Amino acid sequence: MLESGDGPLFAPRLGGARVVGTIADEGLAGPGELAYYLGSDTLSEDQASRADGFGLGAPTEGFGPVLMFLIVIIFVVLLLPIAVFLGAAVRFGGERRDRRMAAFRLVGADRRMTRRIAAGEAAAAALLGVAVGGVLFALGRQLVPLFTLFNLSVFAADVRPGLTAALVITLAVPTLAVAVSMIALRGVVVEPLGVVRRAADTRRRLWWRLILPLLGLALLFPSSATSATPPATASTRSRPAPRCC
Repeated sequence: MLESGDGPLFAPRLGGARVVGTIADEGLAGPGELAYYLGSDTLSEDQASRADGFGLGAPTEGFGPVLMFLIVIIFVVLLLPIAVFLGAAVRFGGERRDRRMAAFRLVGADRRMTRRIAAGEAAAAALLGVAVGGVLFALGRQLVPLFTLFNLSVFAADVRPGLTAALVITLAVPTLAVAVSMIALRGVVVEPLGVVRRAADTRRRLWWRLILPLLGLALLFPSSATSATPPATASTRSRPAPRCC
């Protein structure tokens, strides 16, 4: 800012200080953060303390039950549409896939071989999608420092998934694609001369519908137990007010 057009108006607020260095990216929360350290030669040893780094010795607190519950809800809300979208994308074009499987049956492939071929097609397409998504993510993260939202900005290097999350995503997407393909083929009979779809009334089961409510109650239990515990109070004795002579 001192080197911009507003520098002559901003410099007098610093008392005419001389710039001796620039704070590196490690000392800032984001590229849009404006910070400076103003030196002084009038401080004594009892008025200052030495800082050798940022965030050293800071107390770390774990997530509380309520915050953990909110984090789980956020993850479910964000990931559930993605899972539905992946399932719909895999089933898109299922009729053409069935015709291809019928062609494979016509040249001598059996049912197990057609299922393996369908699983391989789904896995290959999913891996290609993961690769394209990774390239788009690497290109899009370079634009992140250009935006500031609610006075918050981040560096491009800070927008990166962890190694564990990247491996989980890379393995989960092809696995979900193969699972959806196999489930879709359960109701399809692929014959050399055509494809027959089986439609049967399935009995509704109640046990799997109760899993999500039970998980929600299990997540709410720690927060309810914490709120039910009365806070500890310390007894204090009143002291007489000092009198002025």
